[in-house]
Amino acid sequence: MELHKKTVKRDKVLDKGLLNNLWILVIIMLSSVYFKGESKNDFSTLIKIICATLALLISIIVYSKIPNIKNDFVKYIGIGFLYLGIINFIEIFLKATNISDNLQLKVSITISWFEFVIIIYSVILYKKKLGFLLSNIIFLGSLIILFILSEVMIEKKIIEYLSSEYGYVIIISIICLTIITIGLILRDKNIIYKEDKQWLVKITLFMPFYNIKNYLGIVLVTDISYLENICRVIVYWLAYRYVEKKLLSNSYRETLDKLIVIQKTRKSMNNSLMKKERRLRESRMNIKKSEQRYEEIIESISDGILIFENNILMYINENGREYVFHELTGEVIKKELKYILKLLTNVVIEDHKINEGFIKDFIIENKEKEKKNITLTLKNTSDTGKVLLISNITGLDELQQLRQKRDKAKDMETIKDEFYSNISHELRTPINVINSGLQLNNLMLNDNKLDKMIQNNNIIRRNCLRLIRTANNFIDTNRISEGFLEPNIKVYNIVGIVEAVVLACNKYMILMDNKLVFDTDLEEIYIACDKEHIERIMLNILSNSLKYGKVGGNIDVIIKSARRGVRIFVRNDAPPIPEEKKKIIFEKFTKLDSSLARASEGSGLGLYLAKKLVELNEGTIQMNSNVKSGNMFDIRFPFKFSGEPWEVKLDNNEQNLQEKVNIEFSDIYFN
Repeated sequence: MELHKKTVKRDKVLDKGLLNNLWILVIIMLSSVYFKGESKNDFSTLIKIICATLALLISIIVYSKIPNIKNDFVKYIGIGFLYLGIINFIEIFLKATNISDNLQLKVSITISWFEFVIIIYSVILYKKKLGFLLSNIIFLGSLIILFILSEVMIEKKIIEYLSSEYGYVIIISIICLTIITIGLILRDKNIIYKEDKQWLVKITLFMPFYNIKNYLGIVLVTDISYLENICRVIVYWLAYRYVEKKLLSNSYRETLDKLIVIQKTRKSMNNSLMKKERRLRESRMNIKKSEQRYEEIIESISDGILIFENNILMYINENGREYVFHELTGEVIKKELKYILKLLTNVVIEDHKINEGFIKDFIIENKEKEKKNITLTLKNTSDTGKVLLISNITGLDELQQLRQKRDKAKDMETIKDEFYSNISHELRTPINVINSGLQLNNLMLNDNKLDKMIQNNNIIRRNCLRLIRTANNFIDTNRISEGFLEPNIKVYNIVGIVEAVVLACNKYMILMDNKLVFDTDLEEIYIACDKEHIERIMLNILSNSLKYGKVGGNIDVIIKSARRGVRIFVRNDAPPIPEEKKKIIFEKFTKLDSSLARASEGSGLGLYLAKKLVELNEGTIQMNSNVKSGNMFDIRFPFKFSGEPWEVKLDNNEQNLQEKVNIEFSDIYFN
């Protein structure tokens, strides 16, 4: 608990320090660009690019966390900022190409109005608790209406007239509207969280400064474009920080808390195991001392000893009596060997085995009805004499089980240590790369080296995708382990799903000179499945095939329809996977190459998730390999329908699928 408190306190301090430093850095950077005498248009374009990028980052974060978002207010902010980011980039494109100043003005006015609409609608929709699709329709429809309205007002010169004739009145009205809006926000009981209200107040305070520029230009002589752009960046940055803190930072802290609990549990288990091992060593030492001290005595009386002459019992020691005396009445001596064996084992033993002798294990019950494991050893001592030894091996079985548990615990410790090493590498490496890339961008921005900044941005984006992939794998693994991942079963054409994934992955195959071939015996094969799961399964297997394949190799994806279901084969001509790896390839944290100097990255969860997702869709997956054909994944799904809805026409969102592909292949190094 103390460690957890220190961690939370440290995170808060780091968040505040990072935010303050970033503010200073952004203002200094923008000020230097502005006051160096650079073109104001370039400065304004830079601001718009930053704002558009922040808007899309907000939407990406929200859309990736949609299933886990508990605060609907954040969801609506993310939906609105998706369209805001798109129209911002449209404005940048129009300005860069000089297509139409009139159209650019319409888009600019639409953006200014839509920013207010996002705040207002988010509060309204938060009360209504509308669905995801309907919310998108509302925001998109509002954006279209605002654009049409701006077009009408510009064509009719309404804005020009209001700006010239009623500038003071509009400014005062906007200020009053801002004050009223803040008051309503503070009094609104539907906005539960205090930070939501604080953020709305900040946004409402800053937004008017760059949205009334046309009217302030009438009143003021001084050029206020710099203040306008700074206020714009502040608004978008506040929105990004709000969403990032709500969805990402809290998620990372929860993961850290879980890791702390796991670490404490492991420490407790280690302590318990060490105590057991210490007691076991002490027991072994005592046994060894006893063996040395009483070796002769133990050899003679530790087991039940029965001596027979001409198959007639002549002698039995005390241990032997414990096994047979409670079943016998009267004198034990003079009983026949065959009768004693039947009494002990409840089994009739053949005469030839009695004559030749044997060693065999049995399970018997003593007079307290306790089951014991014993070994009967019958030996010929002479032509007429025999010795029957009764050895109790129950304790040995328990010791063997204890040893197996200890060995299993050691194996788990080895797996955990390797996992912590790998996950540390998986998280630290992309974060360091992103940090270094941002520092280089700052230097290159001052030197106006935009082409190198673009290269750095690609590296930063790739490592961001890598972090997203790692986080997604851990989140999905935890959801599967807890039983919270439920498939959304519908009837789909699985050929279309797999073909779309193959086509989307082909560009990465080309980078490694790999030839990706897709083949099917039927164009349409319908099964009941979860479309998202099928895409994830194929992405994991294809990225794994490319990751551990060879440069210039071949990867084949083949779909065949069988009598009871469909089979999907993914085959590559890479060196065959060793037999010892094939046994554990679908287990958690299994990697063919776990060294830190490997040619590709990964947490070792991809094939584990693929198998679990296949099983959630009532399918099976297995791995076959040999020297001639390489490695082949064999996936089978049954023809099993129970009234699921049919999706005859696939909704192929190529952009969404390509984003998934980019995330999945982000941990492979391409030259």
